Amino acid sequence: MICMWLLSSFLLTDLARCASLTFLHVPKSVHLPSTSTPFTSEVSSVAGTLMGLNTDAPKEWLNSGDLFQRAEAMVVFDIVAPDHLKPNLKSLKTYRLNEDSTPEFSTLWLEIQKTFSENDPTLIESSMNGVNSGNDISIASTYDDTPALFAPGSSDELPLDKETKATLAIKSWLEQNKSVRNGVPDLYLFNFESLLWIVEQQQHTATNSQEVRDAIVKIETLIKKLTDTFKNVYDDNCIVLMVSSSGARSRKPRQLSMSDKEPENSYTRYSFYSQDYAVTFNIIFWLMFSFIITIMFIGVGMWTMSPGRDSLIYQ
Repeated sequence: MICMWLLSSFLLTDLARCASLTFLHVPKSVHLPSTSTPFTSEVSSVAGTLMGLNTDAPKEWLNSGDLFQRAEAMVVFDIVAPDHLKPNLKSLKTYRLNEDSTPEFSTLWLEIQKTFSENDPTLIESSMNGVNSGNDISIASTYDDTPALFAPGSSDELPLDKETKATLAIKSWLEQNKSVRNGVPDLYLFNFESLLWIVEQQQHTATNSQEVRDAIVKIETLIKKLTDTFKNVYDDNCIVLMVSSSGARSRKPRQLSMSDKEPENSYTRYSFYSQDYAVTFNIIFWLMFSFIITIMFIGVGMWTMSPGRDSLIYQ
């Protein structure tokens, strides 16, 4: 009996510590698979598939999105926290992730930027370093009369306060710019590392401290408010997901976009709908129509042919 209790405790602890992919909101056009255990390195491909890009996502995700009703925004909350210190939110579906690397969205960021460059997609990322934008959008924080987020923050400002300021600045900007919807997929990345920072500062006492519990509640509140804002701005046609992992942070998308490195060709350079579809359809239609008419004329000619009079042609 004791062995069974120890085994179940170990399994529950292991489950609590594992990385996870949680969907907080999806439009009706998206159908999530019943079961899946992707790797953390595949989360970007899963997000790309749901946005209408042809990616190397696991096979159970390939038919998740609707061919003609693509979501207009992908919202990602990237939570980096050790063990079980992660937000616990009401979700539509949660998938366990095999943590083989840190979640990486730089390739998806660059692919959207390059594929839809003529349509000006909105690409925004927030972290304790402030707000980065692929469109060079100047988002200033008006929350509590704080200075612009692009200005250097105070050295004694806590990471959670910096993340909160950046997050609320984006929320305020969205509420003032509801015309951001232009039919082109947008990408929003929200990075939260403050829980990991608190644990590293307080070490062993951090996991049970009131500061950690308050930080988790604050992050949960921020995510709920942002989710409601995105649903309102995009009329529910957005995907909101949360990725929880314990790894170190990777390179920021804006840092990668400013470098000369070319993105890997893991995505095809087209969307599900192309302006060339009408031309392709007409070419195929008239070729098939001509082929059918030709076969009909040949068939009628052979049917009405006289073997005696047209014997040479008949043979």
